[in-house]
Amino acid sequence: MAPEQLDLGLEDVWTPSGPYKFKTKDSRYWKKSAEWVMFHDYGYLRRLLDQKESKPYKTKDPLHQHLEWLLARGEDRPVYRTCPVCQENPIKYLSVRGSDRDGYSIGLSFAHCGQDKCRGRFITDKMPTDIPVVFSSYERFFYKTDKDRFLTVLRQVYQIDESPITANRAFNFFSQSSR
Repeated sequence: MAPEQLDLGLEDVWTPSGPYKFKTKDSRYWKKSAEWVMFHDYGYLRRLLDQKESKPYKTKDPLHQHLEWLLARGEDRPVYRTCPVCQENPIKYLSVRGSDRDGYSIGLSFAHCGQDKCRGRFITDKMPTDIPVVFSSYERFFYKTDKDRFLTVLRQVYQIDESPITANRAFNFFSQSSR
């Protein structure tokens, strides 16, 4: 995979030409793409990048570059789905209730844009936790069921249909223009 350089006038930004496929058999996700893994196990990619960053390097290998690009793209995806409360602004947060011990209530019905009038709908005697609608919020949850529910809601927020995520579909999603 040959990297392309974009001239933005400010600095060179590395952009991959296609999905990164794990090639080593000892990899947990052998023959899967890093983009596919973002929709199934964000934490694995985060730990992999942290390992790469913790070791001294003169130049970044293709996986290192790709992980930096991909994880950054998971934070800046445009949201087109509107707040279910005001029906005007894009969704920015999920209000979740629960605990690491008992699990969380997570769903699109708990989404809002962050405005006080919209957020106020979810405030009761138990204050909800507002979680940004970005891929790194996956790390907020302890149980796999909560993580899976969160990833399902992300697909709904980003309006990604229910058909299976493929390497190319995921790559195209992360290659879209950012917010």
